[in-house]
Amino acid sequence: MTMKNKKRIERTWLAVQASTKQFDIKDIKKSLDNMRIQILSEQLGIHPSNLSMELNRLFHLGKLVKIRGRPTYYLAMEELEKKLGRRLDSNEFDHLDRFLSQFDCDMEKNHLPEPPPYVDDKALNPSVHSALDELIGSRRSLLPMIKQAKASILYPPNGLHTLLIGPTGCGKSLFATSMYDYAIRSNAIRPESKFTVFNCASLSDNPQLLLSHLFGYVKGAFTGADKNHIGLVEYTDGGILFLDEIHRLNHEGQEKLFLLMDNGTFSRIGETNKTRHATVMIIGATTINPTEIMLDTFMRRIQVCINMPSLMERTIEERFESILYFFWLEAKCLKKRLLIEGNLINIFCFYECKANIGQLSADIKSTCANAYLDYLCNPKTQLKICLKHICDKVKQGLLVNNSDRIGSAILKTGSEIVIDGNVAFQYILSKYEI
Repeated sequence: MTMKNKKRIERTWLAVQASTKQFDIKDIKKSLDNMRIQILSEQLGIHPSNLSMELNRLFHLGKLVKIRGRPTYYLAMEELEKKLGRRLDSNEFDHLDRFLSQFDCDMEKNHLPEPPPYVDDKALNPSVHSALDELIGSRRSLLPMIKQAKASILYPPNGLHTLLIGPTGCGKSLFATSMYDYAIRSNAIRPESKFTVFNCASLSDNPQLLLSHLFGYVKGAFTGADKNHIGLVEYTDGGILFLDEIHRLNHEGQEKLFLLMDNGTFSRIGETNKTRHATVMIIGATTINPTEIMLDTFMRRIQVCINMPSLMERTIEERFESILYFFWLEAKCLKKRLLIEGNLINIFCFYECKANIGQLSADIKSTCANAYLDYLCNPKTQLKICLKHICDKVKQGLLVNNSDRIGSAILKTGSEIVIDGNVAFQYILSKYEI
């Protein structure tokens, strides 16, 4: 490179850098008008063809953003990203609308929302006590999963997309909700940030409707679309989107989702000339091996996979604690003290519960309902729950050979447990720890 050429490229770089510093993101079109090659050519006294050559060289060096079209515009990437407060999706845009979409602006009003700020790691509080620490098993079988969850929440700038894998009823939804609680309490996301839940199975028989529910749609996108509609992704911007049964997303849905994961961009259904932006952490949940049905390209975007244990994989102490907790919830619901036979507790500890924690909760509620009916028909001073009140699912679970776990009772024959819904659960637990 000759000294003359070197001076020319340096002069070009300094001119574009200075123009970009003056770039007003509240008045984009006017700012771009002042950055046309013809104007820069007159300012620098460089022929437009020579100036275009230098601009392209700077673009290929990664210093400039290029907006193709008539005219073509160039901006200093570093200066522009400072104004945006975030990284650009690309340093090349095939037309002006694509560039304008980086600002998520209205083409007519040039309205620019505030970009979400980076999380200041000095403000993070990783050791804060949250709902994750209140989960039964948080210090036993769930400890590794909770550590993974906290790491994914805290990782800058916006957390890591996470997939919860485990059988039906193992507590994936509760775990995701607890992750959100930790995100708020640890200052990883703002207190007003949303936690949006959507079960992909609910609309899996209509993939197009499912996508429109997630990403929104524009007027006329399909029959019945008589107005623009915001999707869950846009609604949850800045928060956490929990997608239960995420494996029910079709390939098109997975592709749209991994584009969002890659660079925070998406388009509403029927939208062809605008790209929107959202900062959303995705937590997915599935009951199957995701590699069997999910796209490889999608799975590569999932940075954290957490395998949730089944009820059989949890310790007997955790199962006992869960039983006491669910009876405590029923005592609160009924506003009654419950007197529970010890033998009934033993049965709940060892019967086969195929649908895990979810089924255990439902079976205890059903058993309490049977006992409550007896209480209403024969009013007593206390609501007593006996073996005769066990629901049918528990009886069926007792017929299954479960010799590996049956053999030693948790409570002695003839013993009873009193559960008062007006007393804190931790106090109840401390009285009956095993």
